[in-house]
Amino acid sequence: MIVGPRGPTYVAGAFPGDLVRVERARVERGAHVKLVEVVEAGPERRTPACEVAGLCGGCPWMAWDYAHQAAHKRALVSRVLGREVELVGEDDLGYRRRATLSFRQGGLFGFLETRTDRLVDRRECAVLAPPLQAALVAIRARLGGLRGRGELALARSHAGAVATIRTADAQPAAVYEACAQLVQDGSLLGLALTIEGLAPAVFGDPTERTLGADGIELVGTTGGFSQAHDQKNDLLVRSVAELAEPAGKRVLELHAGHGNLGVLLAAGATSYVGVEIDRAAVDALRANLERRGLDGKSVCEDAVKYPRGSYDVVVLDPPRRGAPDVVERLAREKPAAVVYVSCAPTALQRDLQPLRDAGFAIDRAIAFDLFPQTPHVETVVRLVRA
Repeated sequence: MIVGPRGPTYVAGAFPGDLVRVERARVERGAHVKLVEVVEAGPERRTPACEVAGLCGGCPWMAWDYAHQAAHKRALVSRVLGREVELVGEDDLGYRRRATLSFRQGGLFGFLETRTDRLVDRRECAVLAPPLQAALVAIRARLGGLRGRGELALARSHAGAVATIRTADAQPAAVYEACAQLVQDGSLLGLALTIEGLAPAVFGDPTERTLGADGIELVGTTGGFSQAHDQKNDLLVRSVAELAEPAGKRVLELHAGHGNLGVLLAAGATSYVGVEIDRAAVDALRANLERRGLDGKSVCEDAVKYPRGSYDVVVLDPPRRGAPDVVERLAREKPAAVVYVSCAPTALQRDLQPLRDAGFAIDRAIAFDLFPQTPHVETVVRLVRA
């Protein structure tokens, strides 16, 4: 951050105490101040584990000492909530069990350069879990013939990896043959190739299958959402269940996904209803409940249109944009407790206000660093009627 006559300007890649040279630049996503050179490194800067950390947008904080990363995230969440908050995290590498990369014609795979649409080609990535790193190497070797541009989503499934490729560009027969070979030779457990407007071509089983926080297999979806950090996700799920206290209660979960939280919330609850708009995730949630012998209802619906009824506790885990319409309804209907899981502190701050205005008060909050080396932070908040 540089403080000038018009106030602070945030410079990507610069950290507190750095002496830097910058220039104003125009890029694909607008104008910003670009870091040109670190003239003198500040005391909080360190040598990153990846040589392109200052260029690639995947890990923009890798050159920042982790103790200061963690302190910043804890302070941010504490400021948003107006109370001191614990942060659970550590300086991890090789932790990502899922990642979405971009690809470009010519066999280029990687993350986008910060604030641009330019791809930083990578053969290795310091934060990918070993099965994903091995899969990336194999995909680069086999799928150099991909045409156009698109996305490559990698996810760990048990001891191996699955992949989903999404693109608007038609692909030659050789690409389909290479996809089949990646599964046949064991490089991937499954792969789905999706051309916009067409049904996906599926090779093997591209469904993500992991262990839930209860130690039982959790079936996900093909190319769907799941948390990226195994160990911290388990801690997050257990904390949500602890704060929700579902035993003997009527539980409603919104943005329920495939059951990452739901399998613990439904255990012991008098009733459980999980609401999710994605049909594949709804089917997976139902299957995960049945696999555990748990009673529960899985509803395919927009979260704001959740079924009417009496609920003791409502748990919601919305996307980054938050859930302003949902919290307005909750503020009117006033369940006894709300547990909100957020990956965006600013959206969380906005969404909590209607609940606070309706007489809810925060009584517990924990932050989780599910994405070390990045600015992202996850927060779990419990609100109860005052």
